[in-house]
Amino acid sequence: MISKMDQVVEVFTTSYTTDDMGGRERAIVSGGQYFAQVMHLGGSEGEHADRDAYKVPVDFLMHNFEGFPVGTIDYIDWNGKRFNVNDVAYDGPQRLYVTFKATAGDSYESTNG
Repeated sequence: MISKMDQVVEVFTTSYTTDDMGGRERAIVSGGQYFAQVMHLGGSEGEHADRDAYKVPVDFLMHNFEGFPVGTIDYIDWNGKRFNVNDVAYDGPQRLYVTFKATAGDSYESTNG
């Protein structure tokens, strides 16, 4: 399974801070780059997804290790496209792998250059 994790993705969290006027500012902060297996829908699910191309579902399978920011990931950047994380599932012995179920979001320039 690990040998199929051949795509580099960057994970992001959303951080909120207070501004000088007492309001809140939203910032998207990089949580680092990781290897992942990227899985697209297939068959009839893919045909249904074509109708809503802007919401194409993609699963990102990654190795779950100590210190990995699983619970705080809101977005995943893959090939310059943002994917909004909708759900997280664990797999394998002792929750060794984590799958982020995501849908395509707005395109933006990645912060990694």
